[in-house]
Amino acid sequence: MKKHLVVFHHGLWGMPCHVKALEETLIKAFGSTGQLDTLVISSNARTYMYDGIELCGIRCYQEIADYIDYSKHDRISLVGYSLGGLIVRYAIGLMYENHMFDNIKAMNYVSFATPNLGVSEHAEVAAFSWLLRWGKVTLGKVGQDLFNVSDILLNMTQPDSIYMMGLAEFKTRTVYANVMGDILVPFWTAAIEDKVIFGNDVQKAQIKYIEGAGPVLTDLSFPVYQLCSKPQKSSEDIIRDKLHKAQTRAVFSALYVTLTLASALVFSLSLVCSWISYRRVAEYHRSKDSKRNTASIASVPKPPAKHRRTSFDDFVAREQLEVVDALSSMEQPYQSEASELSDHHGDLMPPAPVDLTDVQRTMKHNLDNLKWRKFATLFWNIRRTHLAIINRNNAPNPANKPVMDHWISIFQF
Repeated sequence: MKKHLVVFHHGLWGMPCHVKALEETLIKAFGSTGQLDTLVISSNARTYMYDGIELCGIRCYQEIADYIDYSKHDRISLVGYSLGGLIVRYAIGLMYENHMFDNIKAMNYVSFATPNLGVSEHAEVAAFSWLLRWGKVTLGKVGQDLFNVSDILLNMTQPDSIYMMGLAEFKTRTVYANVMGDILVPFWTAAIEDKVIFGNDVQKAQIKYIEGAGPVLTDLSFPVYQLCSKPQKSSEDIIRDKLHKAQTRAVFSALYVTLTLASALVFSLSLVCSWISYRRVAEYHRSKDSKRNTASIASVPKPPAKHRRTSFDDFVAREQLEVVDALSSMEQPYQSEASELSDHHGDLMPPAPVDLTDVQRTMKHNLDNLKWRKFATLFWNIRRTHLAIINRNNAPNPANKPVMDHWISIFQF
């Protein structure tokens, strides 16, 4: 009996181990059938993601093409975390262009916290907003791609492109988006939306959660209502909140100074990595033909084998992740959960509009031509929700379990 090949891809500065929890969850659910095979992309690890969506997408496609065996596999699914969701979308276009879907059935495309519409220069955390403004310079080619300086994301959403036609081949297309606490990939870009249906304050909403997944997961097709009245806090609660805020400000003031110095180090290292990456990109463009073909794909610079990766590459990727994770921790988590939908609710929650650029609106319009299953994750009392959505650290995380259970329950095997 033939097998279902499921391909996983990590995010920026990531490594294959970052999607281990996803892979293990899938193996636990379907491994006993004897029909599951998994492939975790390794050729774009660490700072090789600086090379941009095109080169990373080609390397991803190469790994899939080298691994796939039509006598062994008859189904394929692709799962991308963060930037990895865009990389596998590019690879899907190459798979379509090379007629791979004539020989294997495309089942599931799934993205977790993926910036499908690119990213914005603005962030709620001031220190991170400063880094974002320099992202298009310090993140190499991928920075230009994510900030829509280049046209690659727009081109990947053109209705007649190989990328959109490849996506259309899949039986299901699913996105999971963090509603709050994700300063790397905000809700609107992960969910391919131009508004936030939870309004400006999710704690003032009454939400219908997916059965068995509350208060963590909801379907974006569910209506969201306003609370009829906001519960009044006691004087003790008000005093406690003020003390907590004062303590938090003191801690964050000290942390802010430390992170500012660390950010300067990351900024310098990123410039070095960008320069190295631009040399790889230039090497590729010098060697490729006028059209994308087998010869040009083979000319893509490949990262060295695992045991030959430089300590500098490891150090840079690790430091950048640590600083970004620390900056993410400066986002204040929501202390109390939103109310679950009851019979006693107010009017529909007025959505909060998102100020998209013209390019982002065009991308959303084009992507809306495909049918998507969209789910919103709400992690309460958690700062680094970008990690939590897939349990990137692979540590015990009860809050993440409803998301993993739901993903498995709707996965077309």
